[in-house]
Amino acid sequence: MEKKQNGMNGNFLFLVFLYISSALYGQGLMDRQLEYGKFQIGFQSIKTIDFTRPSLVSAPSQSKESRGRSIQLYVWYPATGPGKSTMKYQDYLSLQSEGGAQNLSSLKKVFYKSLSELGGDTTLFEPVFKNLVQSNVKAIKDLLPAAGEFPLVIYSDQLHLQHLMCEYLASHGYIVVSPGLQGTYSTAMDFNLIGMETGVADLSFALGYMRSHFKIQRNFAIMGIGFNATLALAMQMRNPDARAMISLEGGITTGFEEALIQRSSYYHLEKITGSMLIIRAPHPDVKPELTYKYKHAEKVYQSYPQSSEFYFLNYGIWERRLKNILPKANKGNTWSSFEYAAQSVQLYLNWKLKLDEKSKSKLFKNDWPIDLVQTSIRPAVPLPPGLYELTAVWERQGIDSLRTIFQSRKVYDEQPFNFSTFFQLSQQMVSQGKYKDLLGWASLFADTYPEAAVPHSLQGRAHLELNNKTEARWNYEKALSLLDQDPELNDEEKNIINKLLKTGSPA
Repeated sequence: MEKKQNGMNGNFLFLVFLYISSALYGQGLMDRQLEYGKFQIGFQSIKTIDFTRPSLVSAPSQSKESRGRSIQLYVWYPATGPGKSTMKYQDYLSLQSEGGAQNLSSLKKVFYKSLSELGGDTTLFEPVFKNLVQSNVKAIKDLLPAAGEFPLVIYSDQLHLQHLMCEYLASHGYIVVSPGLQGTYSTAMDFNLIGMETGVADLSFALGYMRSHFKIQRNFAIMGIGFNATLALAMQMRNPDARAMISLEGGITTGFEEALIQRSSYYHLEKITGSMLIIRAPHPDVKPELTYKYKHAEKVYQSYPQSSEFYFLNYGIWERRLKNILPKANKGNTWSSFEYAAQSVQLYLNWKLKLDEKSKSKLFKNDWPIDLVQTSIRPAVPLPPGLYELTAVWERQGIDSLRTIFQSRKVYDEQPFNFSTFFQLSQQMVSQGKYKDLLGWASLFADTYPEAAVPHSLQGRAHLELNNKTEARWNYEKALSLLDQDPELNDEEKNIINKLLKTGSPA
């Protein structure tokens, strides 16, 4: 009997230990080794309407919701004021639950849905979820904003998965807004070209709202993970005030989205001049070299060998306590990786938006272990002279001066002039009958774009006009051989040029 009693006591103690451990684990998920800034952190949930676009939901015809697109904004900001109680993690979850419900089942539904969409293990959170939602966060709801203007960071994702980064930045003097992105014709996001344009419109609306309702500096940064990183670059193409763009992972470094963004009507390499911070973890589809083409933008690259996909969200910190939350390989010390990434983002923003050169030095000359983070930079290549400038040089100084400019830029830029400038100046030479000049200019054109048919067709035209029929034939045939695979032309342009080459080549 005594032996049985001891066994019962042992089981009881084990259950008590298990309960206490679960409670500590739930609270400890928020632990992070980050040096927060001097500001208190305010938080606001703002529901507003974009009246320039139609509503996505059914609503009474007389209501505001029926006359525009509902936009949800979540804002973290530097704050001041008397000490109020900080929010709890459940407050973030309830903002995304149906009707703002705070009961445990509703909160779990929101949390598990986002985790399941990434293929995460929900069972890991079962023992700790109740205590997790009761964990204190650092933000205080509706606290008075601190005096002065602050730089803006637009970072769209799910607030309950990004709050650690957002709170950290707000404590260091940044206003962070997270717009709730929606689809074009329904609330579900479209991961295609239309969805990209709609997403940029949502981000632009958020920028306008923040400029109207908060004291923010003109230059801003935009940040995202995955498809949201592609939206960030797409917005930077349109708005030169976006002085900094941060890809926290994926998106612009993957083939699908790299091809997608090039289909945008706004895509133009010479418009992509804003600085970029490109952060990555090991993944077979992530190829940072895809961004090398953005040569007129300064690019800072950071590699985190011990992190993995989506671990720059809160999961990176939570992985310290709960192992293998997401089903990706190559995970190691994701929590320290997250902490170094957060510090890097802050230093980069200080450098680009606050013009703090000391932060730049710290970003590149830190003593962080290379097995956790590696940093490099590709400086921006200066923009090439435009058509007007080159035309003036040609008309005043001749083709040799153009060749000199070409050779001096060729030292640091494989494409010293863009395709359009080459072609348009060639057309001016044709219209003025300057075929000797055209021959020299088209030769530089062909050297710069060796896979393009147009430079050879222009050389053929010059040779033909100069009565060099053998050379003209060779150039026309070369142009025809390149035409089908020409990366610079669309199908309609190829058909037009094909007809011209076949009818215009020398007999």
